[in-house]
Amino acid sequence: MPGYITQQELTGVMPLEKIHDACSDQTSQQSPEEVWDSICATVSEEIDGLMAPRYAHPFPDPVHPALKTAARWITLEALYIRRGIYAEANPATAKADTARKSLRDIGSGKVLLDAVSPLPAAPAASIAPAAATEPMNTKPSCRRLLF
Repeated sequence: MPGYITQQELTGVMPLEKIHDACSDQTSQQSPEEVWDSICATVSEEIDGLMAPRYAHPFPDPVHPALKTAARWITLEALYIRRGIYAEANPATAKADTARKSLRDIGSGKVLLDAVSPLPAAPAASIAPAAATEPMNTKPSCRRLLF
């Protein structure tokens, strides 16, 4: 599987024949399979980019349900865009945007992906410097860390 979603996994929200129609047209020099692979690669790269600040990617199978849901809506949005349906007229855009926001929050550490996710890291600016064990105007000793 070239991405985080398959055509069969989309059939609950878009019939397979419509998915095939969206991937095949007279203007493309690519086969429907190449178009599908290209869409999946683009969606996977977007998801990886949103999650990259916190998680290694690509994500292994089985893909976490939150990522699968995001891939579903972002892919559907891309399929509608291929058919010339943009912005508010695109029935997948609102859910795709919500999925992107959710992934951005997870990737930034504002929200945990699940209960076993690492806790959000403290920002570097909030780390206080180590307290010195000796006054600063004396010679350093082995008890004091030098930076």
